[in-house]
Amino acid sequence: MTATLGRLGLLEARLLLVAGVTNHVRLLWVRNILRADGSRTAVPVDLTGWNPRLQLRRDGKVLADLSDCVALDAQGHVDIHITDERSSTLSPYAGAWDLLLESPQGEVTRLVYGEWTVTSAISRKELS
Repeated sequence: MTATLGRLGLLEARLLLVAGVTNHVRLLWVRNILRADGSRTAVPVDLTGWNPRLQLRRDGKVLADLSDCVALDAQGHVDIHITDERSSTLSPYAGAWDLLLESPQGEVTRLVYGEWTVTSAISRKELS
């Protein structure tokens, strides 16, 4: 008999980014709470004081550290906002990524992980 305990992260997702454009992803982290009456409710995790770590890797090498592109709030929102200027520095590759969140007490949670792909924008502003 084989058993698997735990999980690789709370969410597996493919991150698709376009170089040269603004990329925005918004996640909401909630906990499913069992009430005394037996009902369940989703309660957002207060992410005040938490620190994000988001890296794009290929063959174990960090190609981009986008930790400073992640904003957290008290309502459980995780906003990944990569400006067009910042995304223009990303080369068209693919690899692995994850987003780790460190609590104020030092506990680390792997919120999301998966594969990432960067593609180039097709339409461009032509110079006259």
